Parts: sequence; structure tokens; C-alpha cells
Amino acid sequence: MKVDKTEIRKEIVSWVKTIILALLLAADINTFVIVNAYVPSGSM
Repeated sequence: MKVDKTEIRKEIVSWVKTIILALLLAADINTFVIVNAYVPSGSM
């Protein structure tokens, strides 16, 4: 079974795109959905 180098390259590029998209979505969700608010308070 011989695998073409172009097929391997396409698979790697596909994985890289998927990982980058996942990181961007995680950053957006963290920024806009899960609002990290700083509440100044003397009790803590």
C-alpha cells in the first residue's frame, strides 16, 4: 500500500486548519461568552 506524498500533505494541512479553528473558537468563547470580570472587593 503506497500513500502519495500529496495525500499526506493534504491531511496535515486539514488537521492544522482544524486545530487553528478550534483555538480561535475557544478564544472567542472565552472572550465573549465567558466574561472574565474583575470585581474589586475588599473581602477576598
